[in-house]
Amino acid sequence: MPPRLICSLDDDINFSNDHVQRRRLYGSIRPDTVRVVGDKLSDDHKTSISYTVEVDFEETKDNGTSTHYLTPTEISSLLASRTDVSCKIIRTFYFSTTRTYYSNTMKVPVKALLDAVNIDS
Repeated sequence: MPPRLICSLDDDINFSNDHVQRRRLYGSIRPDTVRVVGDKLSDDHKTSISYTVEVDFEETKDNGTSTHYLTPTEISSLLASRTDVSCKIIRTFYFSTTRTYYSNTMKVPVKALLDAVNIDS
């Protein structure tokens, strides 16, 4: 399963598996381009990776049993008073057991988020 991005669109920062966030941004992350500057065999080369994230803005209802996809107007209204949203990257591995790993919480500026998805703030 590819890594996923999840962001809380309200003040709910509980990202655990057994919790349903009411409003969230959720999607998958995939590497887009890899660029190496310098000699790959030397220690001083630099690697740059660009990523594409495909997301949905969702509102869950009935304790997570149904989903409503938010419109651009709803998204703008919901985020109007916020300067940033809390996000994590989630990675699930399937070996002998299923285990989910979470990144540290990242604060993503609302303006950058809305610009990336072409929504006027």
